[in-house]
Amino acid sequence: MIAGARRKIDMEQTERPLVSIIVVTFNARDYVQRCFDSIRAHTHRPYELVVIDNASREETRSYLCEQTDFKLILNDENVLWCRGCNQGIAAANPSAPYTLLLNPDVEILRSDWIDIMLSVMESDPRVGMVGPHHRYSGIGPVWGSLDGHCILFRRKMIEELGPFDCGRFPMAGAPSHYTIRAYKAGWIYKVLHSKDTILIHHGDKSREDAPTSAVRKVARPNHVALLQEEGIAPDYPSGLRRSLDRRFAAIRNFRRFYAASRVTSSPKRASD
Repeated sequence: MIAGARRKIDMEQTERPLVSIIVVTFNARDYVQRCFDSIRAHTHRPYELVVIDNASREETRSYLCEQTDFKLILNDENVLWCRGCNQGIAAANPSAPYTLLLNPDVEILRSDWIDIMLSVMESDPRVGMVGPHHRYSGIGPVWGSLDGHCILFRRKMIEELGPFDCGRFPMAGAPSHYTIRAYKAGWIYKVLHSKDTILIHHGDKSREDAPTSAVRKVARPNHVALLQEEGIAPDYPSGLRRSLDRRFAAIRNFRRFYAASRVTSSPKRASD
């Protein structure tokens, strides 16, 4: 455990979780509560919730300490997102075959959100990561990465690759680096079909609710440099293809490994 971190007594685990959901919190109490309420209301598969709090103010920390249905680690300082994620992964039940990183300003919209991601995950044994939002790069063969606000991981892949590199990517860039490392090891990622909308990401609520010195914007790493670092030759599409990719998502995703087929045939909202 990181120095200065205190662990609250774990919740009682009555069954083996299918998914370990890990949330790193920093202030923004109202959005944190909305996130947790939506998880509780709309997650019907066995799961555990692991929360890492990065020294939030009293109103957020008091709310977290009042809860009884998740594991909670209280950091005495803000160790930032990446290190908090690694703490959560280490604290999660190792028997859970899937690990899900979820931002605290996410709100779940539908009761089958986990099932949709699992369906995509199990569509191909090479899939190690699934998420709803693509940070597209016009350079192959990896074509970017998933946005870190919601990523479902296959636990087997995490055990193979190890934790995020927090020394180099404490705030941003860890998912990009991890995706390239995974690709090199034979894993791929999938982006949910645009019709399979599972959540709202309100975005940057911890940043908005914090002093500038506590949370700062950090430039994302250079995709080409990361590819070359891992010995992967960048694949540059033709000028015409790059132009079409920028204008049309359907063309951009055509026959690309990361594009998942639609899972649902009609919307199933949380109220269903």
